Amino acid sequence: MRRDEERREALEDLRRLLQEAEESGEIILVEGIRDLEALRALGYGGEVELYSQHRLLEIDLVEGFAESMKTILILTDFDEEGRRLYRRLSRHLELRGVRVDRRLRREFGRLMALLGVHAIEALDDVAESLDSRIRGRRPP
Repeated sequence: MRRDEERREALEDLRRLLQEAEESGEIILVEGIRDLEALRALGYGGEVELYSQHRLLEIDLVEGFAESMKTILILTDFDEEGRRLYRRLSRHLELRGVRVDRRLRREFGRLMALLGVHAIEALDDVAESLDSRIRGRRPP
């Protein structure tokens, strides 16, 4: 039971981070459509770009962000491939003067580790599972 409470707190902290990003007008860059769906399920209503839609034209993606003059939160997965993609994209973006929000990404990764997941797309499943467990414990 204590573990579920800790995971629930971590999930609520993730929602607060997403709200912070939305309120500051940051663009979130994710790998694919399932990642976008997971963020929406957590209540994020801000701008999201999908890397998978720009894969062949990565330079166009980077240039588009440079023109927008907004801060970017790169939420690639927290596995080895996602970390490599994050490093490459953040390097290209920062070379073109785009601010990459490293603080929120670090905090997001820490909270995801507490939840025991590495993939952004898994967050909606975790949220649904925790919500159903909590509802199941409430008296009728």
